[in-house]
Amino acid sequence: GEITGVVAVIRDVTEIKDLNEEVARHKRLAALGKLSAGIAHEIRNPLSSIRGLAQFVYNSFSKADERKEDLNTIIQEVDRLNKLVVQVLDFAKLKKPNLTRFSLNNLIRKITELFKLEIKDKQIKFSLELTPDVSQIQADEDQIRQSLMNVIINAIQAIPKKGKIKIKTEKALLKGVPAIKLIIEDSGIGIPEKDFTQIFDPFFSTKEKGSGLGLSIAYKLIEAHRGEIKVESKEGEGTKFVIFLPQKGGK
Repeated sequence: GEITGVVAVIRDVTEIKDLNEEVARHKRLAALGKLSAGIAHEIRNPLSSIRGLAQFVYNSFSKADERKEDLNTIIQEVDRLNKLVVQVLDFAKLKKPNLTRFSLNNLIRKITELFKLEIKDKQIKFSLELTPDVSQIQADEDQIRQSLMNVIINAIQAIPKKGKIKIKTEKALLKGVPAIKLIIEDSGIGIPEKDFTQIFDPFFSTKEKGSGLGLSIAYKLIEAHRGEIKVESKEGEGTKFVIFLPQKGGK
């Protein structure tokens, strides 16, 4: 009846926990996608009427009429709402990827070139480490461009004034299949750990003017390519997005 020893069973449940979070995220995205599509269509029709009437009244006033400025503001705000509706519809109804072969490294160079003016104002520098032999990929170029631009815009917005965005490509395996690992790392303000599970949820944003759709769309587009996107971050120390894309898009 004496205790002569102890048997300790230690089980790592990290993978199970991650899978449960992934399943919960998929359910949230599917439900919100359906809801968003319905709301977007209902909003679009009255917005078209408001814009049309505002434009009609705007054109009926003389050039010197001060009321034209107010009407112009109405038209601009309607256009801004329409842009948000388009984003919602993009999120809710993603098109099937149109697979072509292209150079991912060249696409990254083109995207960073587009942002040169914006990062100049903030004194942000891009650092590219693009491995030459992983460049070719079979995917939908427009959808991959949209995904990467959304992640890079998020990185730019996370840097208050001066900083650095590092973009790196390297060989990898994703579920045993040859893939490209793409890392987008910024020196910005970082993401609180409590927000990690919501970062890809639609309409969730830590920014005052953010729509909360950019990262959600990026997540769904990468998922449509049978890829993966993960986030690593420490508050005050920057954020790293790690994207895995199969080199062949599959069926």
